[in-house]
Amino acid sequence: RGKDEPVQTLRTAAKKMVEQIVLTQQQLQNGLLFWGRTLLSAQEQSTYYQELDGLKTFLESLQAYSSPGRLKNFKYSADEVRAQQSGKDTLQSVAVLQGLLAEFGPISAYLAQAEIVMPDGHPWLGQAQKAKAELVEHLRNTQERAQPSLRQSARQALHVLKQEYLAAYIHLHTRARLGANDDRQKAALLQDKRLALLRRLATIELMPAAQLTDFQNRLAGLMSCFAVTEADLQKNPICSHCQFKPNNPQEPQVHVGNLLVTLDSELDQMVNEWTQTLLDNLEDPTTKAAIGLLQVDDKTHIAAVLADRVLPEELDGELLHALRQVLAGLTKVVMRLDDLRAALQAGGMPAAPDELRKRFEAHMDTLMPPQDRDKVRIVLE
Repeated sequence: RGKDEPVQTLRTAAKKMVEQIVLTQQQLQNGLLFWGRTLLSAQEQSTYYQELDGLKTFLESLQAYSSPGRLKNFKYSADEVRAQQSGKDTLQSVAVLQGLLAEFGPISAYLAQAEIVMPDGHPWLGQAQKAKAELVEHLRNTQERAQPSLRQSARQALHVLKQEYLAAYIHLHTRARLGANDDRQKAALLQDKRLALLRRLATIELMPAAQLTDFQNRLAGLMSCFAVTEADLQKNPICSHCQFKPNNPQEPQVHVGNLLVTLDSELDQMVNEWTQTLLDNLEDPTTKAAIGLLQVDDKTHIAAVLADRVLPEELDGELLHALRQVLAGLTKVVMRLDDLRAALQAGGMPAAPDELRKRFEAHMDTLMPPQDRDKVRIVLE
């Protein structure tokens, strides 16, 4: 009827839809991904792209009708216009899918990270795989993804899965990290008199200092973290305080509280074993002559140790000095377990008992000094 406004409305709507198509085609080329899975096959991507391309060509041609007069020369029939509905339906279908991905993208990315950090075989991983497969199947179905009920059910399923992850992660975190009480026990163990005694004894050349070093490393390696909450894990599936990753093989495989108990018992055992080692060597004929050469006070200290069969809780400098003097005549030889294993396996396995004995003795000979073998003491490390 000669009015310009409807013509401009048509051109504006067509231009807006072209912009939407261009963005959609770009996303189609990049692939529509959900939780690491492609939702459209290569054939579907190609078909959708071509349909959108046809619609885009049609809409761009409408820009030529810029006035009522030009619109009178509209070249398309009603059937040709209706034929564009297929492309428009495709655009709408992809738009729905994009909307779902935009909504569920953040939580699916979170869950993908959660999958990476959970240890193999954990029940939550099976739940996540099942939920992922079901949701991907629904999203790939053109009719199902258009249903409002899918959005609601997917949102609920993802929320439940995330909550189950939070509970599982916090449980694993609690097992692998010292709580407040455990942290105080660790601090007490680090200041324990037994550990202080072993540290002083480790200055004697004869003692297996590597055993003490290993103990201290394991004790120091027990990490404390009692600040993490579900609120902390809402945005990042890993504890921001200690960066705990359950799938890390270096993390404790048992409850750290139990490890503290084990280390406490191990400390008692080390004190007993080291004390027995000292007593055995002090009573050895090789060292008795050295004891006789000590000054009277030093002799008294060592005699008290031999009589009591225990070491004082606080090892004073005089006794430690006397022990060093007496045991200085002994030669410490370190036999490393890896080297021993290699020596025993050299020549092939399995081996007869006599052959194994020969290999062991040959390895011993490579370690032993040529003289004064009676003064040699072997330490395994």
